[in-house]
Amino acid sequence: MRRAGDVVAPVPADWRERFLGAYDTEFQEWIDSLAATGRPVGPSAWDGYAAAVACDAGVEALRTGNRTPVSLADQPKLYLEVAP
Repeated sequence: MRRAGDVVAPVPADWRERFLGAYDTEFQEWIDSLAATGRPVGPSAWDGYAAAVACDAGVEALRTGNRTPVSLADQPKLYLEVAP
């Protein structure tokens, strides 16, 4: 569609239409890392938690117009273990 001299496209309501290929690639890379090294590589659930907390703080800052600290819970020990 054209609007104000630009060509624009609607954003799909369902995430799968836009991101399914990326999720498939991410999962395959994770599986391949397990097969090759016995350990997963890439972001962890902790990384996802930290990103969600940071996003929540950003939304709060936007809503209030104030700086909002990002405060994470203590990281569980399983994320602190170093690979052999």
